[in-house]
Amino acid sequence: QQNVGGSSIEIGYDIIKTDDDNYLLVGDTRSTDKDVSNPRGSADVWMIKFDPEGELIWEKTYGGSDFESGRSIIALGNDEYFVTSSSQSLSGQVSTNFGLNDVWNFIIDGNGELIWQKTTGGSELDLGNDAARNARGDIFVVGSSESKDNDFLNNQGDKDAFIFKLN
Repeated sequence: QQNVGGSSIEIGYDIIKTDDDNYLLVGDTRSTDKDVSNPRGSADVWMIKFDPEGELIWEKTYGGSDFESGRSIIALGNDEYFVTSSSQSLSGQVSTNFGLNDVWNFIIDGNGELIWQKTTGGSELDLGNDAARNARGDIFVVGSSESKDNDFLNNQGDKDAFIFKLN
């Protein structure tokens, strides 16, 4: 058993085994101290890599000046990892914002370096919750949307479930 974090709130949402037989945990942090070395905003996607004994290898934050939360991580092979998260920012590492909250997906390498990112959303509350990859390598993202514009034109009511394939 190992606890990591700072003096505020940290939440872990997903964990996977890495290509080098360690582990990556994704979630979010609201801390600015202790194990959180590079806070970016009011909440950040927080990723920690640790070994099988629970010893911290590295930790990194991702996002902008507002609120981000990482919800899932999947392995892509070649020591690359796809993260599904939500973002309210238009700063820092987040290059696009469509409204209240967007789906923010990104890819990191095994050292936690950001190598690709894409925002999907509309003017309302859009949340990314999970992703999966099929045998052809297509990535599908699921979540919920309250938007009726931009990337979510076909909203059926107050809040819809969505699934989309990244191109």
